Amino acid sequence: MDRNAVHGSTQIVATGLDIADDEVTCKEKLAKSLELARGFYINDLPKPVGFVPFSHQRPVQPNEKVFKVAPGLYIGSCYGASDVGLLRGLGMTHVINITSGIGLEPNFGEAFFKYTNFPVMDKIGENVNKILDAMRFTADLYLRLKGEGGNIFVHCSAGLCRSASLVIAALMRAN
Repeated sequence: MDRNAVHGSTQIVATGLDIADDEVTCKEKLAKSLELARGFYINDLPKPVGFVPFSHQRPVQPNEKVFKVAPGLYIGSCYGASDVGLLRGLGMTHVINITSGIGLEPNFGEAFFKYTNFPVMDKIGENVNKILDAMRFTADLYLRLKGEGGNIFVHCSAGLCRSASLVIAALMRAN
């Protein structure tokens, strides 16, 4: 007999449901109870979409370059990363480049900014440790530069997924 199986009749207190089967797992009883308590069946819910294929995404526009998220913390796209004059005008001191593969963006302003590169692909199944390392680095740098007055520009190709993850991690750590 399965260790997770329950014999006889068990009453789920939350709904008053009495389930009497010869052998029903606790997980099955809980799932049934939650379905009835909520008034719908879990199997009737729409399935999550998951990753939206690039072919269904709107391409980033040339005017979508750099956005200020918080004092000293900016996010943007490949267009912002390539506009060295704009980044210099905004007082950037550090650039975090989280692009890789066919979407790899070069470090356009190495003479003006301190670059840190994290080669992370924008795909399902990417090594989560690479992303966590990038998040930790970004958060630590942001905390350090808040006291020193530097500005960080974090970018990926579109400025939507990878770079947003790093910026959110920095904000969470700072607050």
